[in-house]
Amino acid sequence: MPLVPFLSHSLNETMSEGLAKVSDVKVSGLSGFPRPYQVLAIDFAASGHNFAETMEYVFELTRKNHKTEKTAFDNAWSYTYRIFRGQSDTSAHTAYAFSKDQVYLSGFLKVIRETERGCRARTFDSIMTLLRFSTLTLDELNKIDAVQAEIEAPVGRDPFRNWGYNAEGFYRGYAVPDPVELVAKKLLGKNFKIASGSPSV
Repeated sequence: MPLVPFLSHSLNETMSEGLAKVSDVKVSGLSGFPRPYQVLAIDFAASGHNFAETMEYVFELTRKNHKTEKTAFDNAWSYTYRIFRGQSDTSAHTAYAFSKDQVYLSGFLKVIRETERGCRARTFDSIMTLLRFSTLTLDELNKIDAVQAEIEAPVGRDPFRNWGYNAEGFYRGYAVPDPVELVAKKLLGKNFKIASGSPSV
C-alpha cells in the first residue's frame, strides 16, 4: 500500500495551522489574519539579539502600526516570551529563537497559494478537501491526491465537505491578485510592494 509510510509520519503543523488561520479569517475578517511580528521577531532573535532587545524591536514595530503603547507593549511581551521559550538566560546573545510560531503566517500563505492554484495542480481533490489530512506536508497531500485519482475513490471521509472554503467569496476576498501581496498589504500597510520576488516595505 503506497500510503503505509504515512503511518509513521511525524506531525507537520504547517498546513493544519494554515487551515486554522484561514478559518480565523472566515470567522473574524481582518482581525483573524496572522501577524508578521512573530516571523520578524524570530528572525531578529536568531540574529543574536537577547530578550530585551527583541522585545524593544517588536514594541517599535507594533507601535508604528498605529497601536497604543499598552497594546504595543502587550504584543511585544507576548511575541517575545513565546520566542524565548526554552532559553534559560534571556540576557545572553546566543542567537536562540523558538521558531514554531512562524508557522501561523507561513501555513496561512501556503494554504492561500495552494487554494489559488486550484484544480490545475490536482487530479482528484481540491487542497481544502485534502486538508482533512492537514498534519501531513504539501508533498504528502499531493501523493494522497494521486492515489485517490488512481483508485478513483477518496481516502477517508471529508469532514470539511460543507464548510464552503472554495466559495466564490473566498477567492475574491483573500486570494486576488496575489495572496502574499494581499496579506502583506493588509498587515503592513498600503506601501508594501513585491519587487523581484522579494517583499519590501
